[in-house]
Amino acid sequence: MRRVVLLAALALAGCEDAAGARLQRARDLAFEGKHEKAAEEYRLVLSELGERRDGDAVSQRGAALLALADLAWLRLADPAGAAALYRRVIAEAPGSEESWVARERLGDVAELKLRDLHEAIAQWQALAASGRPGADAFAYKVARGYFELHDFAQCRKEADGILQSFPGSPWRDDAIFLSATASQFEVRHEEAIATFRRVMEATAEPTLAARARFQIGLSLAALGRLEEALQALLDSLAEHPDPQRVQPEIQRLRRLVAEAERSRVGDRLAALGEPAGPAGALVIPVGRKKADEAAPKEEAPAPPADEPAASP
Repeated sequence: MRRVVLLAALALAGCEDAAGARLQRARDLAFEGKHEKAAEEYRLVLSELGERRDGDAVSQRGAALLALADLAWLRLADPAGAAALYRRVIAEAPGSEESWVARERLGDVAELKLRDLHEAIAQWQALAASGRPGADAFAYKVARGYFELHDFAQCRKEADGILQSFPGSPWRDDAIFLSATASQFEVRHEEAIATFRRVMEATAEPTLAARARFQIGLSLAALGRLEEALQALLDSLAEHPDPQRVQPEIQRLRRLVAEAERSRVGDRLAALGEPAGPAGALVIPVGRKKADEAAPKEEAPAPPADEPAASP
């Protein structure tokens, strides 16, 4: 019996050594740029390992699946195949290091190649809740994903969650900015202005503060507060990372402010009287008494001359 067990152990060790050797050969082929042959070797590794759960089989299977998925995505132009392999890594060893890497890459494939933000968000949420380093960055990706889906209420909720769960996160200011932008897209401009001001108070980055000030200007303009909006844009120009974005808005607001001023001047002039004649001179209405005084007076007709008296 002992001999049978020993032989089985030796056979198992031999299989593991063979799988390990094949795994290394696949890596070497991939490094040499022979991607199709490398993929073939990875598939042979998986075939040899089968469904074994003993020894190093689990980690070898996870490594082969992950490497094959990376090849399918990055080298073989097969994002759908890559996504299926990443899902398999996650399903077979959900708590392994390979599974966390697979979730991150599956999120990227889903977002960038498959255009499936719902799956990407699901993977980012798992990573955000993992407690691993960088979890806050994935929490921000979740909020941004909901913004891109135009689910602005959920976007704000996720952004607020970052402030509560990761108060010292370097993504904190970006989360506040994203929440303010979500309010702006919902035409909740007063709320957006207040939240952008929170960004300006919280951030130590001049460029982010300038971007927030610029967005405040846009919301003020939408509320019809044109002079305030113009001043906000002018104040943002020096530190804004994209001045070419700011300058056309400044020109547009200057025109709007000038038009509004001309309209006000026209209203004041209209209150004084109506223009007349080609020169636009004003005719000032006068009262009845003044009009009567200005009218020329008619002279009374001269009395008829006396007729000569009749002779006696």
